[in-house]
Amino acid sequence: MKKILQVIFIIAFLLVSCCISGQDLATPGNKSHAIMARTGYAQYKDGFNYGLVFSGATLGADYSFVRLKNSSILQYKGGLETGLIFNKGTAFTVRVKPFEIFYGSTLSYGGLILGGYVADNYLWQLYPDLQAGH
Repeated sequence: MKKILQVIFIIAFLLVSCCISGQDLATPGNKSHAIMARTGYAQYKDGFNYGLVFSGATLGADYSFVRLKNSSILQYKGGLETGLIFNKGTAFTVRVKPFEIFYGSTLSYGGLILGGYVADNYLWQLYPDLQAGH
């Protein structure tokens, strides 16, 4: 019965998987803010547990800010995603993207943008059933 409920939950989740976003168009100047909520399906292969593949549903939110000024662009992105995995016992994952920053300037010819990019990402995975020796 538990497996049937899990399969129904995953199929229903995949059928309604979507991406919802909102953008602030009333900001004066050349600035843009956007917030996005999304659902998805993730798979993780754990090399420390004999290569077992864990999969399940995820729910995430992202924020984006873009500023255009003269010939330069500044872009910031951040996000948070959580997920529950059911196929090989219960597991929990959290993905955090505290920052993804790009700053660049347009070259004088051709509209090519040249600049620097810095990003930071973290992924935590917790498998209580495996850690308890089951």
